[in-house]
Amino acid sequence: MQTKPTKSPYVIFVTIILSLSLLNSCSFIQDNSNDEVQELREQVNQMETQNALLEVQITNSSNEVMDAPSPPEEDPQVQITLSTPTPESLPVDPIPAGVPIMYDGWSMTVSPELNINSYDNIWGIDIYVRNLGETNRIFRFTNAGITSSDNLGNQYEMSPICPYIGCDSCVEYYYLVKNLEIEGEESKLISSGTSGNACQHTDGINLFKGPIPLEASQIIIMFDDFGPFDGVEVVIDL
Repeated sequence: MQTKPTKSPYVIFVTIILSLSLLNSCSFIQDNSNDEVQELREQVNQMETQNALLEVQITNSSNEVMDAPSPPEEDPQVQITLSTPTPESLPVDPIPAGVPIMYDGWSMTVSPELNINSYDNIWGIDIYVRNLGETNRIFRFTNAGITSSDNLGNQYEMSPICPYIGCDSCVEYYYLVKNLEIEGEESKLISSGTSGNACQHTDGINLFKGPIPLEASQIIIMFDDFGPFDGVEVVIDL
C-alpha cells in the first residue's frame, strides 16, 4: 500500500503566496475597472452639463435677437433738411416776399413789410441774409444793385437825403462796394432804415422816393449783383 506524498511546508507556502497574488491581481483589475467607469461617468456628466449650458445660451441669444428694439425712425424733418441742398440755379420767376431764396451758400429773404416814412414820402425795405456755411464769409453788394418799381410801371428813384454826420448825400455811396461779414450759420439784416436813410452803413441800403400810388397793388424789387443774387425779382404785395 502506497502512501500519498505529503506536501512540504515550502510548497504550501509558495502555493499560498501565489494564491494571494492571484487574488490581488483580480482585485486590482476590478478596482481599475471601477475607476475607469467612474471617470467615464464624470466625463459624461460634464458633457451633459456643458450641453445644457450651451442650450441656455443659445435660447437667451435667440430671445435677445427677437426682443431687440427696432432702430428709431429718423426724424422726417431731418430727412427733408438733408435731402434739400442749396439750389444750383437762381429762380427765373418772381419770388413772393417772405420766401427765402437760397443760392451759392447764401439765403436771402425780403421782408413783406415796407419801411414807410409818410412825412418825407420815402420808403424802403428790409433784407435778411443768412450764411448757410459753417465758416465766416463776406457778402458783397452795392446800393445800386437794388432797384424798385410797381405793377403800374412806376419806377422809384433812390432818395439822396443822408441825415447822418459825415454823409452829405447817398449818391456817393450808391456804387460803393460793401463787404458785410456774416458768421457761419448766422443771419444779418440789411436795411434801408426808416426815418433816416441808411445808405452809408455797411449793412444799409438807400431809401426810395415816394409816394406809392393807392392804385398800386405790388412793389417789385430787382436784385442785380447783390451778393450772388443776380437777376432775381421779388414781389411785395401791398
